[in-house]
Amino acid sequence: NYYIKIKNNLWKEKNMEEKNKIRKDILNKRRKITEDFVEKSSNIIKGILCRIIDDNSFNNIMIFMNMENEIKITKLLNIYPKKNFYIPKTFENGTMKINKYSKGNLVLHKFGYYESLSDDYIEETVLDLIIIPGVAFDKNRNRIGFGGGYYDRFLQKLKENHNRHNTRFPLTVAVCYDFQLLESIPSEEHDIKPQMIITENQILKG
Repeated sequence: NYYIKIKNNLWKEKNMEEKNKIRKDILNKRRKITEDFVEKSSNIIKGILCRIIDDNSFNNIMIFMNMENEIKITKLLNIYPKKNFYIPKTFENGTMKINKYSKGNLVLHKFGYYESLSDDYIEETVLDLIIIPGVAFDKNRNRIGFGGGYYDRFLQKLKENHNRHNTRFPLTVAVCYDFQLLESIPSEEHDIKPQMIITENQILKG
């Protein structure tokens, strides 16, 4: 058991090092892309998301507040003024909750994205669609985030509720640029994969 524990710890360390290297490489690439590339790619991905939202009549959608050169997911807010959008708020204990989006009720987080000022949190079970950010993905729909594990825990909680109480599990869609989609990245058994990944050039489904 002692040796198995050491072996597992070494494997986890190696995984972490590899993830950190990928994170650094991809974020460096993302910093160098042009505003024109961001705009064109965002519009293509937005178009695909609109088809998914319209085809499924989704009304309760969790987005992320894009920052720097991320896909401009907030474009959806102007397209669907009557739908309910929810945005994440992270906490120091590693958890993440959602607030209903309200334009006049935002505060800039220290990491450069906007969060809600509200303390009114919504039950995750209301969601029809969750749009997930990430730094890197692979062809098996594995994901590397920013390292906080917030989305992993959030999705795990949703999955446990779904299994225990038979609550609806929303469609989970990750969005990224094609250069963020790699052949293979380190993953762990407990990782919950997005059901779909959309880039400006392709759609991967589970």
